[in-house]
Amino acid sequence: MRIVHIVDNILPVNIGIWKAAINTSAYLQEQMVSSILIHPNGQGGEVDGIIGKPTDTSLKQLQTLIDEGFFDKKNDIIVTHGCWQFPTKWGKYLKKQGFAWIYTPHGMLEPWSMQQKRFKKQVYFSIVEKNAINKADVIRAVGKPEMDNLNRLFPHKKIILIPNGVKLAKAIQFPQSGETNFLFMARLHHKKGLMPLLNAWLASSLHNKPEYNLYIAGPDDGEMSNMETLLQSAASTNIHYIGILNEQTKQAYFSKCRYYILPSFSEGFPTSVVETMAAGLVPVITDGCNFPEAFENGYAIKITTDVNSITNFLNQLKQLSANEWEEKRKNISEWVNKHYSLNTIASMQYALYKDLLITNN
Repeated sequence: MRIVHIVDNILPVNIGIWKAAINTSAYLQEQMVSSILIHPNGQGGEVDGIIGKPTDTSLKQLQTLIDEGFFDKKNDIIVTHGCWQFPTKWGKYLKKQGFAWIYTPHGMLEPWSMQQKRFKKQVYFSIVEKNAINKADVIRAVGKPEMDNLNRLFPHKKIILIPNGVKLAKAIQFPQSGETNFLFMARLHHKKGLMPLLNAWLASSLHNKPEYNLYIAGPDDGEMSNMETLLQSAASTNIHYIGILNEQTKQAYFSKCRYYILPSFSEGFPTSVVETMAAGLVPVITDGCNFPEAFENGYAIKITTDVNSITNFLNQLKQLSANEWEEKRKNISEWVNKHYSLNTIASMQYALYKDLLITNN
C-alpha cells in the first residue's frame, strides 16, 4: 500500500499542513505502508525522510504521470490536503480514474475562514470545490468542531475524525531562572491572532518586566511589518521575535517557557498546541483553536481573540510553586502522549486506509 499525499506547497508558511500530512509516515512504514509527497516544482525533493515528488501541477502533467504508470490503482490511496488549489483538482481527477480519495481540508472550510474573502470563496465553493469534495470517498476532519461543521456541509458524506499527532515526549523540566516565559509559535498571519496578543501584552502589567518574556516564532505571512512597527513604537524590551525554529532551537525554547499562547481566530487542529503540550507547556488558547478536549479535561486556559480578554488573563496570571508546575506539566504531557501520539494516529490512519483500499478494489 502507498499513500500519495498531495499538498499545494511545502513552504514554511504551510508547514502546519504538510508536516501533519507526513508525520506518521515512519510509523505507517512499519505496517508496510509507504508514503510520497507530491508538491509543486521548485520546492525541494526529499521531505523529512520521505520521498518528495516536485511536479508541474497541471492536469496535463497528472495525466502524463498516470500514463507513465506512476500511480497504481490497486495499491495507492490519494490524500489531498487543503482547499482551493490543485490538490483538489488532482484528487477529483484521480477519483474519476478509479482511485480511492481522502479529502482533508485542515480547517479551511471552518466558518471564520469561509468569511475571509467571502464572496470569492462562496462562489468557488458552490461551483467548483463542493462538487469535487462530493466525489471523495472520505472527508477527514482533524478536530471535533471541524467534524461537526463538515457534517453540516456534507450530511451524506462519510466523515471521519483523525486528529493530528506528535512524537512521544517527556515533559521538559520547567525553567529554574524564576522567569515566566510565553511562546507564540505559528506563521505570522492575521488568522493566528498575533496582533491582538502583542497589543494585549503591551497593555498588561507584564510589559517590560524582565521576569516575563514573550517569544514570537514563525515565518512571516503578512504580519511582520505590523509587528515591527508596533514594537518599535512601544519600545518593548520583553517581546522577542526569534525567527523560525528548527528542532534543536525549538526544544531549547520549550524548556525556557511555561505557557504556549495562540489566540487564533480559526484552526483545523493546530499541531503546535499538542506539540508544546507534549513538552509540558500550558496552552492558552481560544475556541477557534478547535481543541475543546483540552478545556474539558482542564489542561488548557481559555482566552478569546479580544485584546481585553488576553490582557485580563496576563494581568491575573496565577503563580504556581515549583512542585505545582511539575505536576501540571507532567499531567499535560502524559495526556497528550496517551491520546495524540503519532503511534495512535498512525493506527487510526492504517485502519482507514486498509478498509478504503479493500472497498475500492
